[in-house]
Amino acid sequence: MTTVAFHTLGCKVNHYETEAIWQFFKEHDYERVDFNQRSDVYVINTCTVTNTGDRKSRQVIRRAVRKNPEAVICVTGCYAQTSPDEIMEIPGVDIVIGTQERRKMLEYIEQYKQDREPINGVKNIMKTRVFEEWMYHNLQIVQEHH
Repeated sequence: MTTVAFHTLGCKVNHYETEAIWQFFKEHDYERVDFNQRSDVYVINTCTVTNTGDRKSRQVIRRAVRKNPEAVICVTGCYAQTSPDEIMEIPGVDIVIGTQERRKMLEYIEQYKQDREPINGVKNIMKTRVFEEWMYHNLQIVQEHH
């Protein structure tokens, strides 16, 4: 079974979003492991409220790369949305996904495993509201299970 580990920085909304993203992985037979363990995939949900948020996000990304250099490193969240090129420059980052492309995360992971080419999936935040609808649906699922 493929493993996934999550690290969430920032606000409560980010924590809810990470849980919704986890549901998506769970539906596709991933096993969740602690972020400090070796994992096949690391998902870092970033924050950019302050420069400290950006710095902490970069530290966490580098920690995941060190933990398993062969893992797929997937970065999402506010920092990913606002500074995707900066994140793509961090050695070991494989996928950067904006705040509304997260529903494509597994698709990007499979694409990366095949092509081994870094993916910048950040799109213009104003283009679509599909992710918000997806999030709302998955948050309901998370709340029902608690």
